[in-house]
Amino acid sequence: MANQELLILAGHAWQCPDCRRLLLEAPEKALRGHRLTPDEHERLTSLTAEDFTSLSALAKALDVEVSDLYDIMNHARTRLRHF
Repeated sequence: MANQELLILAGHAWQCPDCRRLLLEAPEKALRGHRLTPDEHERLTSLTAEDFTSLSALAKALDVEVSDLYDIMNHARTRLRHF
């Protein structure tokens, strides 16, 4: 399973249009202060609007399992944590 922080950030961006917009337009600002490996940081900063067309497209872009993204969606930090 991927780093929980990566999944929480991606899951929140999936659910929150404002944070998704921030992630796509100003990824460095959106990710400041989050504990990510350089690889995870690169995967999140490389996302495009097309990667958010479906959960499977997002999982593919991040190189994570769809089931891991799906499972994290109900985590309290995913639902409540804005960038």
